[in-house]
Amino acid sequence: MNHLHFFLHSCLFAFALTMFVILIYGCASIYEKSQYFVDPKSTVGPESIFDGWSYVTLETNDKNLISSMDKVMFDNDKIYILDRKVNEVFIFDRRGRYLNKIAKQGQGRDEYLDIDDVNVYKSNIFILCSNIKKIMQYSSQGSFIKSIPLPDSFYRFSFIDDNKLCLYSSFSNNLKYNLILYNYQTKQIIAHYYPFEKNKSFIINWNFIQSEKYGTFVAIPFDLTIYKLRKDGLSPYAEILLGKNNIIPDNYQNVDFLTLADDFRTKSIIYDFNFIYVNDDYLYLNYIFEFRSHLSLIDLKSKGAKTVILDSYKGKRLPYIYAGALGFDKNRLVSYLTADRVIKDNPKFRSDKNADSLLHEDDNPVLFFHQLKVRNEWR
Repeated sequence: MNHLHFFLHSCLFAFALTMFVILIYGCASIYEKSQYFVDPKSTVGPESIFDGWSYVTLETNDKNLISSMDKVMFDNDKIYILDRKVNEVFIFDRRGRYLNKIAKQGQGRDEYLDIDDVNVYKSNIFILCSNIKKIMQYSSQGSFIKSIPLPDSFYRFSFIDDNKLCLYSSFSNNLKYNLILYNYQTKQIIAHYYPFEKNKSFIINWNFIQSEKYGTFVAIPFDLTIYKLRKDGLSPYAEILLGKNNIIPDNYQNVDFLTLADDFRTKSIIYDFNFIYVNDDYLYLNYIFEFRSHLSLIDLKSKGAKTVILDSYKGKRLPYIYAGALGFDKNRLVSYLTADRVIKDNPKFRSDKNADSLLHEDDNPVLFFHQLKVRNEWR
């Protein structure tokens, strides 16, 4: 009996150990990050990444004059544009016809002091105001729905699901965490990341970038690893290697961020990504290198990379590729130029919003869409 008892215990122990190993390594493989090397100095022409372009002119009237195009979002058949200078969100249809705007600046219960960030979720508009530590929810018609109290001041946010938010502090709040996951229904902090000791008071123009069915990807300044946002927290997705000279010091939090950013620009060190985009085949990174706007394409299968300099293109196949990048929408790079800048390049630029079918200098900015080459069509 003792031998049998020992044998059974040995079998159970071996089975448990095997399952433990499978569990640990199985989970690790799910969240394992891949390394990708990108050489920003080795560039190709935009034709190797892009395959065509289109544009949308925006209707212009006294109610919708856009001063600053700080963020653009797309939801079903609508375009949402954040203008931080006037603290308003303008809503157009996909053809550029003006529909409505959110203009609720003030101190009332349904108003915000200013806009730090905005997101569209399930056709509702959510406006983040760090000064009052709230997110204000409005319908697409502009009606106030409710306010969502936050545990501290935050400057960027993204939805995880109907109950949870990811909130970014830009190293500046009393909680002393740069990133938290927050259940705003139960008012509980689920997880927190990137602790810091001193407020930096340095707002980095940084965004969560969502790729529809692919979820939300997070890129924290001074950390060149890209993370995927999951319901249970962050998991590393891709580590970007930019060469032996692109080194971020481990003690970067102990250095003044303005000094550090100026030093990095002088030394041509890339320390953050403006926009991230993922589809079936590629990972795209938009960033500034040597004072020029770059876009790198990384093949997720072969791990090869291509890089183009967006604002140095002189060809005719992809006009306006140098326009100010705003993000991505369904395998297209989205950018903009002011009307007077467009007319400077082309005095007879066409617009269906004016009686003479021409763009005017005092019109709203023009949105440009440059189609990315992909192996599979967007599904």
